[in-house]
Amino acid sequence: MKLYINAIVFSVIAVLCIACGPKRQEKVVINSYADGKPKLEYVYILNDEGNKQLYKETHYFPEKKKYIEGTYDQFTRRDGEWTSWYENGRKNSQGTYENGLLQGKYTVWHPNGKVFYKGQYKNGVKVGTWSYYDTAGRLMHTEICDNH
Repeated sequence: MKLYINAIVFSVIAVLCIACGPKRQEKVVINSYADGKPKLEYVYILNDEGNKQLYKETHYFPEKKKYIEGTYDQFTRRDGEWTSWYENGRKNSQGTYENGLLQGKYTVWHPNGKVFYKGQYKNGVKVGTWSYYDTAGRLMHTEICDNH
């Protein structure tokens, strides 16, 4: 009996893994530099109806280093982590979107890698304490965002 139950549990888990598995993806270069390197790429997935749906967007500097990258939800709204970089490869900014609106921690860096400013978003609006720093990383000032 125990073997029978284990077989059923295994079968259910296998079906769920297949159903929730990765969808077929297609990478499309939307725009290129003169030398043929990609400037803008989209990644599409096939949704449950078999239609192409924009999933990911990546912009590149001419040297093929990433400039900005992030993902979209099923309604083509920014969703998940979005990151941008300087040409030197260091992060420029990073934040998370939910339903097309910034949500949670948001950070912007100076080109030297030191934090420029950071704070929190709630439904696309700055909230709480935002801190601003100089290029040496010293706190310059803070801003309290109370949007009631």
